[in-house]
Amino acid sequence: MSAEINNSIVVDANVAAYLVMKGFMAIPFIQTKSSADQSSRVAWDIQGDERSIDAEMKKYYGNERIGIMDYVRVLKEIRSEMYTIKSVKGQLKDNGNY
Repeated sequence: MSAEINNSIVVDANVAAYLVMKGFMAIPFIQTKSSADQSSRVAWDIQGDERSIDAEMKKYYGNERIGIMDYVRVLKEIRSEMYTIKSVKGQLKDNGNY
């Protein structure tokens, strides 16, 4: 039986980092483009089995205990990717602030 592939969209960097920590692949993309008063919004396309993602999301919202240093490391990577994609796509606010 092959695993069903799901393209779950996550808009919270904290959730994306948790799911990456749990072994899923998170592909960042620009969800909404920048405007004069706001930089673009990034979301993550989480790749994996739908039931596995749902099970991990229940653990996340159930406040599962995790290694904080591992989580912080992954969260920094996720945020770095987010700012990089904004920069590459020219989607930062005009004044250069994130």
